[in-house]
Amino acid sequence: MRLTGPSIDIQAATLSKDDIMSTFEERLAAANDRAKSRAETAEMQRAKEASDRAGRAQLLNTAISDWNDRLAPCIMAAVSTANSTLTDSGIALVATPSARHVFGSGPGALNVSLPAISITAGGRNPAIRDGYQVQVGQPSSGRSPHAIVISLNESGFVVFDSPVIRIPTNGQSRVRPPMQATDVSRDLVETVLADFIDDLIP
Repeated sequence: MRLTGPSIDIQAATLSKDDIMSTFEERLAAANDRAKSRAETAEMQRAKEASDRAGRAQLLNTAISDWNDRLAPCIMAAVSTANSTLTDSGIALVATPSARHVFGSGPGALNVSLPAISITAGGRNPAIRDGYQVQVGQPSSGRSPHAIVISLNESGFVVFDSPVIRIPTNGQSRVRPPMQATDVSRDLVETVLADFIDDLIP
């Protein structure tokens, strides 16, 4: 008995040499296209990161220049005015310039000195001598409640670091958020310092 089954066209099922080469070349071309696309995407990402770094550096440099030329003298003048006015308060404000050095490595890392001014209150005022606690917030560990630190952060924003700096909102108070250096006016600096004094002398 002879078994029979579907016939197979061996010639049709067998790829020709040209077909094999064509398939091989197509796969190589596709792989090459994928590699090229990934390289182009990586290059675009590097260009974007470089542009972002340049923009960030320019913004930070502008903020530092504004700090040196305008904000620092403004803060120091406000402290001087406060001390000359509060002659009967027993309070003396001390403004101390400083800098926080930021060093990094890798793409986008900062290597810069960020300026700051610490304003501390001392003197014979009983509120200060007895450790008067402010009403809004509590100082972080190791920080006096009778101090303000005004500084620039890595984004070029001015930061007001003190538990007594606040903004009235619908009868409530909240911490003043970081602000662009160009938005910090003399009036704002004086308001911040006046808020500080008001909490020291309730």
